[in-house]
Amino acid sequence: MLKNICFLLMSALLFGSCSDKDNNVVVPDDGPDSETEKQIQVLPLILTTDKSGGHIYEQVGFSLQDSTYTGPNGGFAILLNYADDLDSLIWRVEGNEERVHLLEKNGTSDSKFTIEWGHYFYLPGNYKTLLHGYKDGEIVVRDSAVTEIFADGDFLNVNWEQLDQNLNKMVGYTNEHMKDYSLQVFTSLRDDVLSSRLSVRFDSFDYSRPDAVVGDREIELLGSYITELYGEAKYHLTDTPAPDELLKLFKTTFKEEQVLKIWRAGKSNIALIKSEDTDVIGFGYQIHAEPI
Repeated sequence: MLKNICFLLMSALLFGSCSDKDNNVVVPDDGPDSETEKQIQVLPLILTTDKSGGHIYEQVGFSLQDSTYTGPNGGFAILLNYADDLDSLIWRVEGNEERVHLLEKNGTSDSKFTIEWGHYFYLPGNYKTLLHGYKDGEIVVRDSAVTEIFADGDFLNVNWEQLDQNLNKMVGYTNEHMKDYSLQVFTSLRDDVLSSRLSVRFDSFDYSRPDAVVGDREIELLGSYITELYGEAKYHLTDTPAPDELLKLFKTTFKEEQVLKIWRAGKSNIALIKSEDTDVIGFGYQIHAEPI
């Protein structure tokens, strides 16, 4: 009898020992391993615009929207719901390496989250803009929008026969966080002379002292821009003074050495000019246009 009891106890111990060992055996699982395959949560943020088409020098408004949210104060809701789910949020124009960082984290509560912003396009075309959001090196937001931009003004966005409230006012155009310059357009009607001028101002230069480098950049940017918009200049006058017959294309009085290039585009005569004191200060180049 005692032998039988001992045998049963030994059998139970052996069975228990085998069961513990079996419980430690790793059984293959057909599902994903949470340790090796990280689940990426895609956020429902989309890119919207206030217009599908527009004109050069006409601001296009962009904004973020939560495709799952239908309540009020959508922008504030995005800030509350997704700021911690993103390391960065970037917007850019396809083909352009410059980027706008919509989310800027500095480790404090002062982090900046841009929900709405505007952008100026200076050339016609179909522009695709891209929105990318990142978390832990993974893309969690991806969207795009297409905007068609037209250039149907007589000069830039100016129509000589439809002058607006900006007459005799300097209007500046800048894209925040992009480029290092701003453009200014001044359209005036004085002494029966209608004209418009395009100038550029660079952020990184000191305009309080002479600097020929500024002038070189003005020539490069303005000349190449007008050429891209209206084609090659018809007259190049950088090496020789402008003859009287070309100066007479404009009602504004210029000295012969002030006019460097002339374009004839549609309803406009356009010139790259320098100011009377450019030779002294090194800069002051502009684009001048008048109706034909």
